[in-house]
Amino acid sequence: MEETTKASCAKLGCETCGEYLKIDRVGYTYGPVGLDDDWNLHIAIEFENGKDWLREFNKLAFVAADLRVLVAYQLDSDRNAERLLKQYLKKHPGRVWKVRRPWLIIFGPHWDLLKTDAWQAHTIDDNCNLIPLECESRLLGTCWDKS
Repeated sequence: MEETTKASCAKLGCETCGEYLKIDRVGYTYGPVGLDDDWNLHIAIEFENGKDWLREFNKLAFVAADLRVLVAYQLDSDRNAERLLKQYLKKHPGRVWKVRRPWLIIFGPHWDLLKTDAWQAHTIDDNCNLIPLECESRLLGTCWDKS
């Protein structure tokens, strides 16, 4: 079956990849029947603390959960992640809203600013703009002893 599906995809001009949409964490409920084939996907969460967070964001774009969440750390101390995501949103607006479900994007601070920089939450509006979410108190980065 694997070879047949690869060949069929190739005939359609597509690359293939097995088991690609593995999601770090999902939140779901069973339907009224409570069987394994009767469930609703409410939350899909991807955690990424490396440079591949845009790939994880792209993966979530194709997931039909009620809420899609990406949590990633800043890779640069100048909060470059927001700028990269804004560029991506302008480049791929149709992909971002291929599945019309809300987004929550949370960027943690760069590792060398954990004690002073806060986590920042965002959403994406219908025009593909990155919108910061304001909250009453700032959550500073988590700290640990590197020794």
